Amino acid sequence: MTGESGLFNLRSLRALQTAREEYERRREADRIELDEASQKKVRELANDFPRLWRDPRTCDRDRKRMVRLLLEDATLRKDETITVEVRFRGGATRSLRLPRPRAAWEIRQLPRETVVEIDRLLEDHTDGEVAQILNERGVLSGTGRRFGGRRVRVIRRAYELRSRKARLRARGLLTLDEIAARLGVCKDTIKLWRRQGQLPVRCHRADDNDRHLYEDPDVACGREGARPRRSHRRGAV
Repeated sequence: MTGESGLFNLRSLRALQTAREEYERRREADRIELDEASQKKVRELANDFPRLWRDPRTCDRDRKRMVRLLLEDATLRKDETITVEVRFRGGATRSLRLPRPRAAWEIRQLPRETVVEIDRLLEDHTDGEVAQILNERGVLSGTGRRFGGRRVRVIRRAYELRSRKARLRARGLLTLDEIAARLGVCKDTIKLWRRQGQLPVRCHRADDNDRHLYEDPDVACGREGARPRRSHRRGAV
């Protein structure tokens, strides 16, 4: 019995070893077959990748799946530019250097030359007049829109540009109260003279609300060699 039992155990061990070897052989064959099929699919995907990626029917979820099929991982480093270290599933690596995307405020920012031109136009024009001139020239805002007086006012404040009124005041022009006192008449008389074109001095629009500033009569007198007329009569509109 002992001999028969030993022979049985030996045969069992041989059968087990044979089964293991067959299992390993089949598993290796299956792995090789799977790898070849996978490689073929990857090659097909690589050829069609740009077309599939740009296809409007490809949703973002499918694009993410496509990326996961090809990439093992990616490392980003951001300084003045963005460096992307890409490692593909096959082991290949690639380094990309990309420009940093502009921030939202940078995208909306006006070109420097436009700001300079607005500053120059404000010497002789109100916010609304500046907007009209820019629109006639086809200039657009930082968001690609046409200008309006309100938009010019916002830009003026954002870039700390002086208003039309501040520029006129810096040149010595007078307010309505001041010019009325200089000429010895009431404010309504000044308004009436302005509407009738009878002002003894020049006036300039200070804003888009029909407010005006007036040249100093003494300065006008010295420039023109004649004293502007005065009237002490209190006229009514």
